[in-house]
Amino acid sequence: MALNLGVRGEVRIRLDKRVTLELPFGRRHHAQVENLSLGGMCLRGAPSSWQKGGEVRFTLTYHEEALPIDARISWREDDAAGLAFLAGGEEQDQKVQRLLRRLLD
Repeated sequence: MALNLGVRGEVRIRLDKRVTLELPFGRRHHAQVENLSLGGMCLRGAPSSWQKGGEVRFTLTYHEEALPIDARISWREDDAAGLAFLAGGEEQDQKVQRLLRRLLD
């Protein structure tokens, strides 16, 4: 497990795991979680409609774990996007940690 420091000084854990994004209107999209932290994530293979500054809402699923996400696109480069979570607090942190444990299994 490799650790990288995020822009805000938070630890980001490198994952490179394939996940499913449950998008509005029943659409599904497959992507790779490159790294994850309590404050955000980097996705490779992000939907082309996601542009820098935009806000997105979806559910990230990996096996049985599901994490509802409200985020702002912090940056976009080719098919990769950096997302900053809009929701926070202890409940959100617990959900991220539970997903992270599952992704690391």
